[in-house]
Amino acid sequence: MKLNVFLPIAILGSFSSLAMADSFNLENPDGLRYQLKYGETVVKEGKDTRFYDSRNPVVPQKNISISVEDENGTNIAEKSVPSSLNGNSRGCNYSMIVTSHHGWRITGNCIETEGNYKPDAPHIYTVENNSKKKVYPAFSVDKANNFSSDSVLGYLNPHETRLFSVSTDYWKATSIKEHSMIQVGFYNPFTTKYIPCGDKTEEIDKDRVFTLNEDLTCSIK
Repeated sequence: MKLNVFLPIAILGSFSSLAMADSFNLENPDGLRYQLKYGETVVKEGKDTRFYDSRNPVVPQKNISISVEDENGTNIAEKSVPSSLNGNSRGCNYSMIVTSHHGWRITGNCIETEGNYKPDAPHIYTVENNSKKKVYPAFSVDKANNFSSDSVLGYLNPHETRLFSVSTDYWKATSIKEHSMIQVGFYNPFTTKYIPCGDKTEEIDKDRVFTLNEDLTCSIK
Protein backbone atom coordinates (compact mmCIF):
# COMPACT_ATOMS: atom_id res chain seq x y z
CA MET A 1 0.00 0.00 0.00
CA LYS A 2 1.60 3.26 -1.09
CA LEU A 3 0.71 6.44 0.78
CA ASN A 4 1.71 9.65 -0.96
CA VAL A 5 2.50 12.93 0.74
CA PHE A 6 0.63 16.07 -0.35
CA LEU A 7 2.08 19.35 0.85
CA PRO A 8 -0.25 22.36 0.57
CA ILE A 9 1.42 25.74 0.17
CA ALA A 10 0.34 26.76 3.66
CA ILE A 11 2.10 23.75 5.16
CA LEU A 12 5.25 24.32 3.16
CA GLY A 13 5.28 27.88 4.42
CA SER A 14 5.39 26.65 7.97
CA PHE A 15 8.70 24.89 7.31
CA SER A 16 10.52 28.21 7.24
CA SER A 17 10.72 28.48 11.03
CA LEU A 18 12.00 25.87 13.47
CA ALA A 19 9.60 24.86 16.21
CA MET A 20 11.22 25.08 19.64
CA ALA A 21 8.23 23.78 21.61
CA ASP A 22 8.42 20.58 23.63
CA SER A 23 6.67 17.57 22.11
CA PHE A 24 5.42 14.12 23.07
CA ASN A 25 4.49 11.30 20.68
CA LEU A 26 2.77 8.22 22.12
CA GLU A 27 2.33 4.95 20.24
CA ASN A 28 -0.44 3.13 22.12
CA PRO A 29 -1.52 0.21 19.89
CA ASP A 30 -3.71 -1.46 22.55
CA GLY A 31 -5.72 1.70 23.19
CA LEU A 32 -4.77 1.90 26.87
CA ARG A 33 -5.95 4.88 28.93
CA TYR A 34 -3.26 7.57 29.22
CA GLN A 35 -2.82 10.95 30.87
CA LEU A 36 -0.19 13.51 29.82
CA LYS A 37 0.69 16.32 32.23
CA TYR A 38 2.90 19.39 32.13
CA GLY A 39 3.74 20.01 35.76
CA GLU A 40 0.43 19.43 37.55
CA THR A 41 -1.69 20.42 34.52
CA VAL A 42 -3.37 17.66 32.52
CA VAL A 43 -2.97 18.60 28.84
CA LYS A 44 -4.18 15.41 27.16
CA GLU A 45 -5.89 12.17 28.14
CA GLY A 46 -7.79 9.41 26.40
CA LYS A 47 -7.31 6.09 24.65
CA ASP A 48 -5.93 7.18 21.26
CA THR A 49 -3.76 4.53 19.63
CA ARG A 50 -1.41 7.29 18.49
CA PHE A 51 -1.02 10.97 19.31
CA TYR A 52 1.38 13.85 18.94
CA ASP A 53 1.28 16.85 21.29
CA SER A 54 3.46 19.95 21.02
CA ARG A 55 3.39 22.99 23.29
CA ASN A 56 5.55 25.47 25.20
CA PRO A 57 5.74 24.75 28.94
CA VAL A 58 5.13 27.62 31.34
CA VAL A 59 6.57 28.22 34.81
CA PRO A 60 6.63 26.07 36.94
CA GLN A 61 6.15 23.17 34.46
CA LYS A 62 9.69 21.75 34.66
CA ASN A 63 8.54 18.18 34.11
CA ILE A 64 6.34 16.30 31.64
CA SER A 65 4.70 13.15 32.98
CA ILE A 66 2.86 10.31 31.29
CA SER A 67 0.82 7.61 33.00
CA VAL A 68 -0.83 4.65 31.29
CA GLU A 69 -3.22 2.08 32.74
CA ASP A 70 -5.28 -0.83 31.44
CA GLU A 71 -9.08 -1.20 31.51
CA ASN A 72 -8.89 -2.58 35.07
CA GLY A 73 -6.99 0.46 36.33
CA THR A 74 -3.71 -1.44 36.60
CA ASN A 75 -0.70 0.81 36.08
CA ILE A 76 1.21 -0.14 32.92
CA ALA A 77 3.63 2.78 32.72
CA GLU A 78 4.40 5.94 34.64
CA LYS A 79 7.27 8.23 33.76
CA SER A 80 8.34 11.83 34.42
CA VAL A 81 10.82 13.53 32.08
CA PRO A 82 12.30 17.06 32.03
CA SER A 83 10.71 19.85 30.04
CA SER A 84 12.71 22.56 28.30
CA LEU A 85 12.33 24.72 31.44
CA ASN A 86 15.01 22.49 32.96
CA GLY A 87 17.67 24.32 30.97
CA ASN A 88 17.08 22.64 27.60
CA SER A 89 16.79 25.64 25.32
CA ARG A 90 16.38 23.58 22.11
CA GLY A 91 13.18 21.99 23.40
CA CYS A 92 12.60 18.50 24.80
CA ASN A 93 11.03 15.99 22.42
CA TYR A 94 9.91 12.51 23.43
CA SER A 95 8.55 9.40 21.76
CA MET A 96 7.10 6.46 23.67
CA ILE A 97 5.58 3.09 22.84
CA VAL A 98 3.49 1.21 25.39
CA THR A 99 1.58 -2.08 25.16
CA SER A 100 -0.36 -4.17 27.64
CA HIS A 101 1.82 -7.28 27.21
CA HIS A 102 5.25 -6.11 26.05
CA GLY A 103 5.89 -3.17 28.37
CA TRP A 104 7.07 0.29 27.34
CA ARG A 105 10.02 2.26 25.98
CA ILE A 106 10.63 6.00 25.91
CA THR A 107 13.33 7.96 24.12
CA GLY A 108 14.06 11.61 23.45
CA ASN A 109 16.70 14.28 23.11
CA CYS A 110 16.65 15.22 26.82
CA ILE A 111 16.95 11.70 28.29
CA GLU A 112 18.60 8.36 27.69
CA THR A 113 16.36 5.66 26.19
CA GLU A 114 14.72 3.59 28.94
CA GLY A 115 11.81 1.32 29.78
CA ASN A 116 10.90 -2.30 30.47
CA TYR A 117 10.17 -3.41 26.90
CA LYS A 118 10.39 -7.21 26.86
CA PRO A 119 13.01 -9.07 24.78
CA ASP A 120 10.32 -11.08 22.93
CA ALA A 121 8.39 -7.93 21.95
CA PRO A 122 8.21 -6.78 18.31
CA HIS A 123 11.40 -5.05 17.22
CA ILE A 124 11.43 -1.25 17.40
CA TYR A 125 12.82 1.01 14.69
CA THR A 126 13.82 4.41 16.11
CA VAL A 127 13.82 7.21 13.54
CA GLU A 128 15.38 10.50 14.67
CA ASN A 129 15.91 13.85 13.02
CA ASN A 130 19.17 15.52 14.04
CA SER A 131 19.13 17.87 11.05
CA LYS A 132 17.83 21.43 10.93
CA LYS A 133 15.08 20.50 8.44
CA LYS A 134 11.56 19.21 8.93
CA VAL A 135 11.43 15.81 7.25
CA TYR A 136 9.09 12.84 6.95
CA PRO A 137 10.06 9.30 8.00
CA ALA A 138 9.73 7.05 4.96
CA PHE A 139 9.76 3.32 4.26
CA SER A 140 10.28 1.18 1.20
CA VAL A 141 8.86 -2.35 1.42
CA ASP A 142 10.22 -5.39 -0.45
CA LYS A 143 12.31 -3.38 -2.92
CA ALA A 144 14.77 -0.52 -2.50
CA ASN A 145 14.01 3.14 -3.15
CA ASN A 146 10.24 2.78 -3.51
CA PHE A 147 9.42 4.99 -0.55
CA SER A 148 6.17 6.09 1.07
CA SER A 149 6.18 8.70 3.83
CA ASP A 150 4.47 8.66 7.21
CA SER A 151 1.22 10.46 6.39
CA VAL A 152 -0.36 9.57 9.75
CA LEU A 153 1.69 11.80 12.07
CA GLY A 154 3.53 13.62 9.29
CA TYR A 155 6.88 15.36 9.53
CA LEU A 156 9.53 15.21 12.24
CA ASN A 157 10.71 18.55 13.58
CA PRO A 158 14.44 18.98 14.24
CA HIS A 159 15.51 16.96 17.31
CA GLU A 160 12.33 14.85 17.26
CA THR A 161 12.22 11.05 17.34
CA ARG A 162 9.54 8.53 16.35
CA LEU A 163 9.22 4.84 17.22
CA PHE A 164 7.86 2.25 14.79
CA SER A 165 7.01 -1.43 15.21
CA VAL A 166 4.67 -3.92 13.56
CA SER A 167 2.09 -3.05 16.23
CA THR A 168 2.00 0.71 15.48
CA ASP A 169 -0.58 2.35 13.23
CA TYR A 170 1.54 3.43 10.28
CA TRP A 171 3.28 0.10 9.78
CA LYS A 172 -0.08 -1.65 10.07
CA ALA A 173 -1.47 0.67 7.37
CA THR A 174 1.39 -0.22 5.03
CA SER A 175 1.23 -3.96 5.83
CA ILE A 176 4.74 -4.03 7.31
CA LYS A 177 5.07 -7.19 9.40
CA GLU A 178 7.73 -8.82 11.55
CA HIS A 179 10.55 -10.03 9.26
CA SER A 180 9.35 -7.85 6.36
CA MET A 181 12.13 -6.58 4.12
CA ILE A 182 12.20 -2.78 4.35
CA GLN A 183 14.44 0.20 3.72
CA VAL A 184 14.20 3.33 5.88
CA GLY A 185 14.63 6.86 4.60
CA PHE A 186 13.56 10.47 5.04
CA TYR A 187 11.48 12.62 2.70
CA ASN A 188 12.85 16.16 2.33
CA PRO A 189 9.93 18.46 1.35
CA PHE A 190 12.34 21.23 0.37
CA THR A 191 13.88 19.14 -2.41
CA THR A 192 10.93 16.72 -2.83
CA LYS A 193 13.48 13.90 -2.71
CA TYR A 194 14.02 10.92 -0.44
CA ILE A 195 17.20 10.43 1.59
CA PRO A 196 17.79 6.66 1.84
CA CYS A 197 19.40 4.96 4.82
CA GLY A 198 21.54 2.38 3.08
CA ASP A 199 21.07 1.09 -0.45
CA LYS A 200 18.97 -2.04 0.12
CA THR A 201 16.10 -3.50 2.10
CA GLU A 202 16.80 -5.42 5.29
CA GLU A 203 14.76 -7.85 7.35
CA ILE A 204 13.15 -6.54 10.54
CA ASP A 205 15.08 -8.89 12.80
CA LYS A 206 16.39 -6.56 15.52
CA ASP A 207 15.99 -3.07 16.98
CA ARG A 208 17.62 -0.37 14.87
CA VAL A 209 18.19 3.40 15.10
CA PHE A 210 18.11 5.55 11.95
CA THR A 211 19.46 9.08 12.33
CA LEU A 212 19.24 11.93 9.83
CA ASN A 213 22.40 13.92 10.49
CA GLU A 214 22.89 17.67 10.22
CA ASP A 215 24.54 17.24 6.81
CA LEU A 216 21.41 15.37 5.60
CA THR A 217 23.09 11.97 5.50
CA CYS A 218 21.63 8.98 7.29
CA SER A 219 23.41 6.75 9.79
CA ILE A 220 22.23 3.38 11.12
CA LYS A 221 23.06 1.65 14.37
